Amino acid sequence: MASQTIFQKGVLTLFFSVVFSFSGMSEEDGALLRMPGSASSVSKAAARERMPGPMPSGSRAEMEQWLYKLQIHVGELRTNPKYSKETLTSSQKAEITHAGELVSLISEELDREEPDWRFVTSLLSPLTKLPPDMPSVVELIRRLLKHPCDERWPDAYCSAVMMAISGLWQIGPSYHDEYMTLIRPESWEHINCGEDTEKFRVSFRLTAISRLTWVLPLEESRALLERVKVEYSGDQGLLGGLQRIEEEVSRLEQGLPRFDPKTTAIP
Repeated sequence: MASQTIFQKGVLTLFFSVVFSFSGMSEEDGALLRMPGSASSVSKAAARERMPGPMPSGSRAEMEQWLYKLQIHVGELRTNPKYSKETLTSSQKAEITHAGELVSLISEELDREEPDWRFVTSLLSPLTKLPPDMPSVVELIRRLLKHPCDERWPDAYCSAVMMAISGLWQIGPSYHDEYMTLIRPESWEHINCGEDTEKFRVSFRLTAISRLTWVLPLEESRALLERVKVEYSGDQGLLGGLQRIEEEVSRLEQGLPRFDPKTTAIP
């Protein structure tokens, strides 16, 4: 069932020079994550191939290919230990992700009577992996969190909402209190689609909790789970889904990986 499948500008050389000098990274270390410049011809070719370049103005196919490259580039930047997303300024994040352009395109798509949710998720992915603290980005995320269900594209709709959930926390601490409200049932009363509407709503609440256990220290993650169990002691749907998250946190407390690769299907 659809409700069960839920868990599923180019960056300027000057900008990266700032990042390299700030982090102590050598030009060689960053060759594959910057615009081609003074590196060897091999590094230049590799960097040019991996960089998304300017946003295309042609066909949807060209746009999707560009988005694919942008997603990979943002993912590499976000996970490379020599780049810290905490040290990047909001304007740097906006430049990396092409935030202004993506927000405009997503907003245009949401204004349509029938948005293409698969396209929305492609546009949203790089933006929510490295979200800048910009009013337009915050308002877009809020809009997505309140957008009505779409029975035509339930899985893609859910993916977009889950990206928005994750993006809100990552924008910065000033939005953490707002993020915590996503655990409350009243935050999802507008959800009215899916074969099991309540399960649909609970899944978004569980997503908010799960995302927190990925970013909070272990002690705070455990305290959060205990608080949820007390505050929602009569919410069997939520508590039932909470069990899996608890198992993950318990494994971490024992010094084990979050998932057991032998027995657990990683979502």
